[in-house]
Amino acid sequence: MDGVEHGANERRFYVEHREGGQVTRLGELTGAPAHFRSLDPFLSRLPIEACGELLLIDSNTHEIVARRRVDPAQRSNQRNRQERSNGFSAGAMAWRSWRLQGRS
Repeated sequence: MDGVEHGANERRFYVEHREGGQVTRLGELTGAPAHFRSLDPFLSRLPIEACGELLLIDSNTHEIVARRRVDPAQRSNQRNRQERSNGFSAGAMAWRSWRLQGRS
């Protein structure tokens, strides 16, 4: 090894959910990119009816480095599309398997 502790220079963040006047700290991240996609795991933990925004905040400077709007209607539509897609894919795969076995 080179004697350098690689984790020492990683940026640290914390994640907040803000809705109306309420602020809830949801967790911390180390070494994640300062990008709104880093908030995805926290978005999935919120109740489906939650709204407001998720914020990725630098632990040292307390600067907001990324934000993501939380929209219950959008999340509900996205979940419904995913369920339909998964159901179709499973059905299509079963049909294809059945056809490949020589059944008609």
